[in-house]
Amino acid sequence: MHFVEAKGILSSSNGMNIYRGCTHCDSRSKCYGFTHEFEDIEVKTNAPQLLEQALKSKRKKCMIGTGAMCDPYLHAEEELKLTRRCLKLIDKYEYGVAIQTKSTRILRDLDILKSINAKAKTVVQMTMTTYDLPSPDHDLLMDIFRKRCAENGIIYDVNECFQYLHVFPEKYVQMSFVDNLQ
Repeated sequence: MHFVEAKGILSSSNGMNIYRGCTHCDSRSKCYGFTHEFEDIEVKTNAPQLLEQALKSKRKKCMIGTGAMCDPYLHAEEELKLTRRCLKLIDKYEYGVAIQTKSTRILRDLDILKSINAKAKTVVQMTMTTYDLPSPDHDLLMDIFRKRCAENGIIYDVNECFQYLHVFPEKYVQMSFVDNLQ
């Protein structure tokens, strides 16, 4: 792990990456322009300060996205708490947030995520690998996941999800964009 002072934190589409690199995935695309080993996590130590400046200067509220390029809940987050500090700023300035993660560490920040959701919107996207990822919080995460899905009519049981793969009711017609081409 190495630390840098970043020049900016939000992309033009309001994406935020506090960390660069990964210790648990294989997204080694050259499009990311890494100048260091992929497993050597780059930590943007001034991320909260940069985010606060960016949020203060925005004219319009929006969703801030994080996790598309690097999981915001890497092991380093347990100690550094940069994601938590950034979420507190998103909450303070009443922006929404969309988070993509594979980690149960997100449970630590449920208090802030609930507060953000009360003011704006919180979207949490978890990859299916989390479903059976060994973690001390696995059972708690899955209980929360099942409860929220059931409360909102979202199918979450794997067997139930896959039973719909081969079902096409007559009222739905599968179409192709080449159907009407001459």
